[in-house]
Amino acid sequence: LVPAAPHGHLHSPLSLLSATRNNNLVYNLNQKAGCTTVLNFMVMLELGALPKREIDVHDQAPDVLLRWGSEEFEDILLGENPFVFTFVRNPYRRFLSGFFDKIAADRDANFEELRQDLRSEWGFPQKIDENNVEDAIDRFLDNLESRFESHHGIFVEDPHFNPQTHNINFSQVRYDFIGQVERLSEGLEIVLEHSQLQCDTGSLFERPFNRTRSTLYDRYELSAGQKRRLEEFYAADFTNFASFYPLHSEQGSARGD
Repeated sequence: LVPAAPHGHLHSPLSLLSATRNNNLVYNLNQKAGCTTVLNFMVMLELGALPKREIDVHDQAPDVLLRWGSEEFEDILLGENPFVFTFVRNPYRRFLSGFFDKIAADRDANFEELRQDLRSEWGFPQKIDENNVEDAIDRFLDNLESRFESHHGIFVEDPHFNPQTHNINFSQVRYDFIGQVERLSEGLEIVLEHSQLQCDTGSLFERPFNRTRSTLYDRYELSAGQKRRLEEFYAADFTNFASFYPLHSEQGSARGD
């Protein structure tokens, strides 16, 4: 549990806040931090069963859960004891997961324009393998640095590479619980205690949800220089979640999981 920032007020728009109708849970989605598993957890609490595998929970959740802006959501938020929670992830591993899942692979069509820009303007390789992966990450970090400088530390094209502090509105949301993705099962059990519902969370982990599928991701270790750059980009995350994720630029592994 990380103490939240000084108590403030939720502000609009917070389009990724969602809540269950039948209890007081309010979840703020943080991309590349277990969000698919947690959304499945929320939907399972609401429907009493896991969504069918062929249904993308990110498409289903808006129809099942209450979203920021609705009167029902406001009733929960202003009612008795809403339990507001989110999860964060080791910044080094979150970056690598996003890189190998969204940039190195060609699976996600939403990133095709960015991939084409990286190839045409930044010398990014057409295919990434163990021989060029370090150089490819360096080139993407150059691109990320340029975008951050242009937009005050925010990656406007997609939140998967934004600082988590920004994604979860850390300074403006009063959180009851901020959990670690590396201890997701334990964290969901804590959330479940506050829902006053019965749920077999073990079934959530019997099948992988949106896991990064790359052998390079499993093996790659960031260089000291790459770690230092990420520590600059995500300085707020390393500060706000320091008890979870110490800096590793000088020594130690960047895996943290």
